[in-house]
Amino acid sequence: MKGFENQSVKSLKRTIILILLLTPFSLAAQWSNWIAPPAADTIQNPLKDDASAAGAGQQLFSSICFVCHGDQGKGDGINAASLAKAPANLTSARVQRQSDGVLFWKISEGNPPMLSFKSSLSEEQRWQVIAYVRKLAVLYPDEPTATVEETPDAASEETQTEEEIVSISNPYEKMNGQEIFQNVCTACHSIGKGKLIGPDLKNVDQRHSKSWIYTWIKSSQTMIKSGDADAIKLFNDNNKILMPDQDISHSKIDEILAYIKSKSKDEPISVSQISPGGSKNMPSHSSIPKNPGLVDYLIITVFLFSLLVIIMAFIQLNQMIKILIN
Repeated sequence: MKGFENQSVKSLKRTIILILLLTPFSLAAQWSNWIAPPAADTIQNPLKDDASAAGAGQQLFSSICFVCHGDQGKGDGINAASLAKAPANLTSARVQRQSDGVLFWKISEGNPPMLSFKSSLSEEQRWQVIAYVRKLAVLYPDEPTATVEETPDAASEETQTEEEIVSISNPYEKMNGQEIFQNVCTACHSIGKGKLIGPDLKNVDQRHSKSWIYTWIKSSQTMIKSGDADAIKLFNDNNKILMPDQDISHSKIDEILAYIKSKSKDEPISVSQISPGGSKNMPSHSSIPKNPGLVDYLIITVFLFSLLVIIMAFIQLNQMIKILIN
């Protein structure tokens, strides 16, 4: 009998250790499969010795990137919790060990919910952002968790095929309208919950024609520069924050609009929220509420499960000790 109980305790302890060991790896590995093609490493940084690049990059980061990555680049931005996947911690060893060319490629191409900025930011601006990302690691050094972060990456780099790398170049085609909205649009927009970084999109199809929306999503800056009155007003009313250009087909935009329309029927919204611009005074980063996302629930679930297993282990261990004493 004692042998059976001892074996049960040993088995339970092995299970606990396995869970605790695998949990951090599974959480850290969620972005580890985004590997740039080998050619990205050969891209040379023309601003590598430009001391002013980081300053310009900081302005861009504070206007665009902070929304998801946070003021310190830790991946804890205003809307990070609402995204389907957690934004990368830009100060981590996993990010900082990548070459400037790889970071430039990733900023340019995007990988939802990471947006593509090859159209909305010039090459010089993208290099400036990279200069500031490098500075973030010095200003706000990350905790020493490189061992957890690096292992999944190393494995991915060895096993990922060229086809898998290329397949992310047009990620929207593999997603439906709801998935695109939840992975990308929620970084800046809500449906019926008021203005975030950008305007509330409830009933957006009643405020703009479909052709206008097509053009705006594909290149908002082109519309602004062309003198389009609605585009200029929308840009000014939202604190002149850049709406990144997106290479999304009309059919996928139709799916997004269909999803927005379906959600627009769910909740009432005030007249002030329907206004494309809302208040001209953008709330501070800390005053915008965060919505709990999948990652938060996953972390809480794993924590509670691990805690329950540990408690059960202590109970079994206590019983084993009593048996041994008796």
